[in-house]
Order: sequence, then C-alpha cells, then structure tokens
Amino acid sequence: MRFDTSLRQRLEQRMILAPRMIQAMEILQLPLMALQERIDQELIANPVLEIRQDLPEATPAETDEESASPPPSESEKDLVVRDTPGGAEDFERLSDLVDRWETYFEETTGWQRPRSARGEPDTKFEAMQNTPDTGQTLQEHLLAEWRLEDVPPRTAHLGDLIIRNLDDDGYLRVSLEELAEQADPPATTGEVEAVLPLVQRIGPTGVAARTLEECLLLQLAADPSFSNGALPEDAVEVRLVRHHLKDIEANRYPQMAKALGVGIEDVKKAVERIRRLNPRPGTAISPGARRPSSPTFGSSGTTRRASGA
Repeated sequence: MRFDTSLRQRLEQRMILAPRMIQAMEILQLPLMALQERIDQELIANPVLEIRQDLPEATPAETDEESASPPPSESEKDLVVRDTPGGAEDFERLSDLVDRWETYFEETTGWQRPRSARGEPDTKFEAMQNTPDTGQTLQEHLLAEWRLEDVPPRTAHLGDLIIRNLDDDGYLRVSLEELAEQADPPATTGEVEAVLPLVQRIGPTGVAARTLEECLLLQLAADPSFSNGALPEDAVEVRLVRHHLKDIEANRYPQMAKALGVGIEDVKKAVERIRRLNPRPGTAISPGARRPSSPTFGSSGTTRRASGA
C-alpha cells in the first residue's frame, strides 16, 4: 500500500451571516406572542428603551393636518418595516442602521470594534461575544448556600474563609493553621477544624476535603447503605481507600484480597463502588474547570493520585 501527500486548490462560495444579522432574522421571524415577550425582556434589561404608545384614531381634521406634514426623514425610514416577501430590504436596512450606530459610537466615545489587519471584523472578537456564560463558580455557589445557614457570626466568617480558599475541583489546599492566621481576629486551628464539617455538608459531597482519601471517604459516608454516615472502619471500601489506592490503580486484586483477608470478588465489588465516586466534586458546579495537579480516575476507572493530592 502506498501513501503520498499532495496539495490541491479548491474554489468555493460560502454565505456567512454576522451575529447581528442572525439576531435580526430571528426577531423578524418571531410570532406575535414571542415578539411581545422579547420586547418586554429588552425593556427590563435596558431602562433607556421606551414603548411608543399608539395614538387614538384621528379625526378628519387631524387627518388633514397629518397629510400636510413633511415626509419622514431618512432616520425614520430606517425603522419602517415593509411587508414584502423574503424581507431582503428589511435586512439591508437593519444592517445599515447597525453600522451607522457603530460609527456614531466610534466618533463620540473612541470605541472601535476590533478588526483584523485587512480591515475586516475580528472573527475572534465575534466568537467571544457569542460564547455562553460559564455560570456560577464553585466558590460563588457555596458562598450563596453558606449564607443561608443559621450559624453564629464567627462561624460564618470562618466558613467564608474556608470556601474562598477552595480550588475549582473542590479541594482545600491551604492548611488549617494558615486559615486560622488569615481569620480576623486570628482563630485557633481547633475553631477552623470545627467549622470544616459544616462547609463540607452544604456542597456536593466530597467538597472541602483536604486529600483524595478524605474526599472519597466523605462520599462513602453519604451512601445510605452505611447507616446514615456512620462509616464502619472495617468496611472493605474504607480499608481500600485508606491503604490501597495505588493497588486499585494497578488492579492488584490478589494482593488486596490477601492483605484485607477477604475474597477477590468482595474486593472487586468494593473497587467498583469506589470507581463510581467523583474525585473532583467541585466540577459538579463548575464543569469547565480542570486542574492537572488534582487527583483523577483513569480511563479504566482506576484511581490516579497526583503529587498534589
């Protein structure tokens, strides 16, 4: 079999619509109820906008006066929508209107739309404008939940401090001693340690853990089959998490069974249960966040523990 590479030129035509044109097309195609709802939303979002109320039916005398009024100006013509098939004129008129407003802002405020070296609109800028919002971060979500808790002011302050020091995966990478020093006034390590379980309770199970081991144990404790959080130390899952994470990664089932004194099938069931846990509980709130130094599960479901865990 022979493989080779070659260069070919191809000429093709494509029609690309700018985001503002797509928006204009969507608005023109909206049904009446949806259009009214869209108008109401825009009025709420932009207090400068106002609705021009329809005038009452004109009397014959008023009609004569209006007929003698001058024709609409160019700026008023831009806002007139003609009932023609396809709406091509409307699209062109809307596009010209947008361009004129952009030119006005450039002249009065100095703002300019980013453009490429050839003077064309910057595609990266337009892509950024159409990128959806990432939503709440983990810290923002937890702070909102924490402020709903009925706790003393000192406890609330220490809880805020813990949440603000969590990374995007949900781990507390700062020591309790450092957190105690950051408190105002400074707290004892025991005070911070007493507040930590309260913070762990409000977020996705496993959040605010200091190590991968603690994160997995918190999730096991939340399993209803373990009697409402009373996690038995002699459970196979607990012993595997505490002492055999590296063996789980390497699939050393015979060695784990021998060390724990149980059957291989019991070890397999426990490992499968551990693999269903989430080593990055914070990503349940901020799924776009990833930290390469954080513990992860491999493609086969086995646990990988990085140096930062």
